[in-house]
Amino acid sequence: MNPDLTRLLTWMCAFFAITLTVRFVFLVRNIVQSGRKAIRDVLQQSSGEIFYSDIIERTGFSKARVEILLRSMEKKGMIQRVAHGEDVLIKLIE
Repeated sequence: MNPDLTRLLTWMCAFFAITLTVRFVFLVRNIVQSGRKAIRDVLQQSSGEIFYSDIIERTGFSKARVEILLRSMEKKGMIQRVAHGEDVLIKLIE
């Protein structure tokens, strides 16, 4: 195979891989941001406190998705978790 053609095909593959990766990162970021907003809205509608199980019910998100979003919100200092019997009370910090 022609070395110039090989170089061109290698460059094109790398370009498309980078483009797809960047698009994927933006897509995931948008999904996370919209999920955080949905949880924050539910918290604000509930006077800043709501049970973990109620977040799942009100947002319609899976338990796994809620857990991922709450972890990211907790790391950013947006919420606080308080053990409350069998459930966890989520408090909005702002």
